Amino acid sequence: MISGIPENDDDVNDDECTFLKLCEENFSFKPTLSRLGYRRLGKQTNEQPRKLLVHLSSENAAKVI
Repeated sequence: MISGIPENDDDVNDDECTFLKLCEENFSFKPTLSRLGYRRLGKQTNEQPRKLLVHLSSENAAKVI
């Protein structure tokens, strides 16, 4: 689960791109998402961005992060 990633209603794939870019720039790797992908948790409000639940392809990928 990741918090603090801004939401963009215009582009559905923006969350995935933002997450992968965050990993590449800060951790110098690009994790592989599982077929379950990702989704926002909770109800959308104007106060704070919702947490992003990301499903990775393996337990090893999760350990690296």
